[in-house]
Amino acid sequence: MFYQFLEKEDLQLAQFLEELELAVFQNPRALLTHSRTLIEVIFQKIDKVEGIERPFGFKLVDHLNDQSLYEMPKAVYEACEKIRLAGNKATHQIEQVYLVQSLIVWRHIYDVMHWYTETYLSPDLEMPPYCDPKMNDVLRTLEIGELTLRLEQLEKQLQEGTDHTEVVPLEQGVTLPGMTTVRTLTFREESIDIPYFLRDALLLPQRFEKSESYLIALNNKQEARFMSELPYSLDELHTRTPRRKQEHTAVFVEELKHFIEEEIRRKQVRADRQGDGELLLFYEGEQLVITERRAAIQIDDELLPRSPKLVEHLQRDGITSVGLLPKEFVLIGKYDQIGPQRVRDFWEILKKTGRE
Repeated sequence: MFYQFLEKEDLQLAQFLEELELAVFQNPRALLTHSRTLIEVIFQKIDKVEGIERPFGFKLVDHLNDQSLYEMPKAVYEACEKIRLAGNKATHQIEQVYLVQSLIVWRHIYDVMHWYTETYLSPDLEMPPYCDPKMNDVLRTLEIGELTLRLEQLEKQLQEGTDHTEVVPLEQGVTLPGMTTVRTLTFREESIDIPYFLRDALLLPQRFEKSESYLIALNNKQEARFMSELPYSLDELHTRTPRRKQEHTAVFVEELKHFIEEEIRRKQVRADRQGDGELLLFYEGEQLVITERRAAIQIDDELLPRSPKLVEHLQRDGITSVGLLPKEFVLIGKYDQIGPQRVRDFWEILKKTGRE
């Protein structure tokens, strides 16, 4: 990323610029709108250095109308004005924003940052020559919604002048997109961060061994079926279904934290294997690669000699080979007379079969 060299001088500012660089190709409108905030933040930082106090509600346009604006070179002033106008237009008009527009604004940002870096941030810091951002296939794996969310979070922290950041560092975000915190739930003053990629995740009751009946009861009330249906405060969740206590929620919260950790692990596994096109089955913290050879294995009494009932259930539902099994292997336990031990035994059999 172009502005990575600024991290030692101003980490938050560098992170914000790095996120803007992602937006150049992914979301030109976001680049234009959030670039205005970048200029506002730069002016606020300069005011602090110069000891200038501004009245409440002093905006970017007010800065630019100040004729004695920090003895700013005309070219830098014009770059700021073009960034402001482009951002206003992108915010208020619905016309399509084209890539060329974001590239032009990105070039104006360089002019402003070059002046600010040398004049105020660090005179000894050597600003590298301008170059257009490069489209990176890995960077494009970030969804536009998450990219915008990350920009908004960093923007808020920059405006508040905080010295820390809760936004996932850019390097981690690029390697494993979807990790930006989109919601934070609370239970008994404990916080549970929900990453972006799990914002609407299905809370499959079978994934919560100790809370399965609790979740089923909530589901019957159209509650807690998806992550997005969980209230911000879980303290009173038990009141939404009969005959439950807060201790039931306490158990669920512990399993929810484990669920999130496991989903992050699975996401990393998928990312590490990206491009191989193979099916993965997941069960109790493990994964199994379903190769072509393993997928062709027939599910019959020969494969499961001690589980004729399970074979009957699966074949009835058209699951006649290993390649047709559900990715969420725990679902095998939904059938009558198929307990957790039967599911574990089947998993162990699969691990031993189909090996080259």
